[in-house]
Amino acid sequence: MFVWKDLIAELASAGSAKEVEHLLAALLTAHEKKQMVKRMAAASLLGQGKSYREIGEALWLSPTTISAVRKSLLENDGYVSRHTRKKKKK
Repeated sequence: MFVWKDLIAELASAGSAKEVEHLLAALLTAHEKKQMVKRMAAASLLGQGKSYREIGEALWLSPTTISAVRKSLLENDGYVSRHTRKKKKK
């Protein structure tokens, strides 16, 4: 988790879009970039009220992946995942 926060801080301080692009190009493979774009598109389509089927057919994503994206979005709005629940009980 600390590495993620460091990455976000690095991206925020990178300044220009060109610098951010260079940093991401150094960190991500072509496949990872493609998957990231698909997940961002899925998040947008979920926000537009599209169904899992519509999103899956358009982006070639599984319902499991679409569900993970949806849960990630909800988690930022107060959704409590199974993992978070277990952590809080300790």
